[in-house]
Amino acid sequence: MRMIKDLPYYKKSSTTVYAAVIAFVLWLLLGCLVLTGCSTVTPDHVQDKVMAVDTSTPDGIPVNNNGWLGWVKVDGKDFGWITLNKRDFYNALIADYRLQYRETYKVELTPDAGLRPKDVKGTPTFLIDLDHIKALARLKQWQVDQKPVDSAWLKILNKVGA
Repeated sequence: MRMIKDLPYYKKSSTTVYAAVIAFVLWLLLGCLVLTGCSTVTPDHVQDKVMAVDTSTPDGIPVNNNGWLGWVKVDGKDFGWITLNKRDFYNALIADYRLQYRETYKVELTPDAGLRPKDVKGTPTFLIDLDHIKALARLKQWQVDQKPVDSAWLKILNKVGA
């Protein structure tokens, strides 16, 4: 009877091992391609051709306005005309950056600062004065630049008067 130690020893070459590993990896990649549908779907690049839709726009005015309805002259002064959603956005920015704005521009902003209500066909809209249009633009730029909002500690210190 032959013993295992008597069997001829077959030594695999390193080339054979590498070829087997490469074949296995290719088999795995092929399997992944088959399971995922063999293709990658890349969405088309979106071209901004219109402003954002604002659902609080009064009837008869195009809704692709991003909350800006235009310019209005009242008592010889120019005002911006904005929608209810734009007013809410403005007030949210004030809540986020009010203390930093006061430190930077030495102006105290409060909710609805610089706004006058204007009802159009039963839809609330607002007039915003030029100084506060500038404030809105600055606050929006801070948001775009991802400037950190007022910290909770800064708000607490402001409340206690420190």
